[in-house]
Amino acid sequence: MRRARVSLLTALAALACVAAPVGAGATGGAAPAVSAVEADAYSNHWSGFSRVDGGFTTVRAHLVVPSVSNRCGAGSAAALYVGLGGMGSGRFVQAGYTLTPNVGGIQGAWYEVMNDWTQPPPVVVPFVGRVGDRVGISVAYDRSHDALNVVWKNTTRGTTTRRTILTAHRWMPDRAHSIADWITERPDVPTVGAPMASLSPVTWTSVSAVRDGHGFGLSAHLIRHTAVGVGGRVVAEASAGPGPRSFTSTTHHCT
Repeated sequence: MRRARVSLLTALAALACVAAPVGAGATGGAAPAVSAVEADAYSNHWSGFSRVDGGFTTVRAHLVVPSVSNRCGAGSAAALYVGLGGMGSGRFVQAGYTLTPNVGGIQGAWYEVMNDWTQPPPVVVPFVGRVGDRVGISVAYDRSHDALNVVWKNTTRGTTTRRTILTAHRWMPDRAHSIADWITERPDVPTVGAPMASLSPVTWTSVSAVRDGHGFGLSAHLIRHTAVGVGGRVVAEASAGPGPRSFTSTTHHCT
C-alpha cells in the first residue's frame, strides 16, 4: 500500500544481472541463504522478500493472522501483502490485508493497481480474519491473460473472496518483467505516516511465484527488504524459514 518502490528500484539497479533460465531456482532444497539474496534494500516502510528474475504470472502465500498490540498506538497499522510487477516498469498490483490494534485481527482486505507516479486509493473488499486464522492471498493471470484474479481465502473459516481486474487496466504489470513480492509494510492507508503496528511474528508459508507453469520459491534471485526507522533502528525485518517456501516477518519498533 506504499505508493513508491524507490528502495526496490535502487536495489535492482545494483544487480548486474538477475535473469535465469526458466526452471532455475525452482522450489526445493535449502532455505533462503546468503547466496539467494542478491541485494538488500532499506526503506522506512517495507520488510520481506522480492524475487526479481521476472516473468511471473502468479504470486501467492499463506500466513496465520498475528496478534496486534497497542504498543505503537491506536493509530498504528501494518499491511501484509503479495505483489506482481515492478522490474523498472513502474506498474504493479498488490493485494493483502491491513491490521490495526483496534480490530483484533484483519481490519480489511484490499487490492491496488498503480504505478510509481499515480497513486489511486486501494479497493477495499469484505473479509473476516481473526487472530490465529490461517489466511491466503493469491494474484494470478487467467489462462487467456485477459484478467488478473485476486483471491483472499480464510482456510480456518472456509471463506473465500474474489475479485477480477481486467488486463486492459492502464497500469497492469508487464508480464514479461513482473517480479514477485511478499511484504510486511507500514502503510499510508488508513493514515499517512502512522507508526508500524506491533505484530506477533508472522510466519509466511506456501510462498510461491509461477512462471511458465513452474512454481518458484525463495531459493534464488532475492532482494531482502528491511524497514528502518529513527536513528537507523530496525522497524521490521524478514528472516529465512525452514525451507524455500516460508519465512518470518518480525516487527521491532514503531518508527
